[in-house]
Amino acid sequence: MPAALAPESALETQVLSTFDVVAGLLGGIGLFLIGMHMLTEGLKLAAGRALEGLLERGTATRPRGLAAGVLMTGLVQSSTAVTVASIGFV
Repeated sequence: MPAALAPESALETQVLSTFDVVAGLLGGIGLFLIGMHMLTEGLKLAAGRALEGLLERGTATRPRGLAAGVLMTGLVQSSTAVTVASIGFV
């Protein structure tokens, strides 16, 4: 059998699989961060001062801030998304 048609070794298959996993993971994280940036910028443009006032009133004290964070995380179903969006508003 010619070398070009020989089956891949187990090591080559494992390395390729590891590379695929890492590349997919990094690509997914990158797309998530780009999406969160676009969402944050879109909300800033759409709501502007109204959103800023709502966030200011909703997080005026620590208990209100905690409650707002829990509520938003529950609605969005992603604490990471809420954290990234909150940091983006600052």
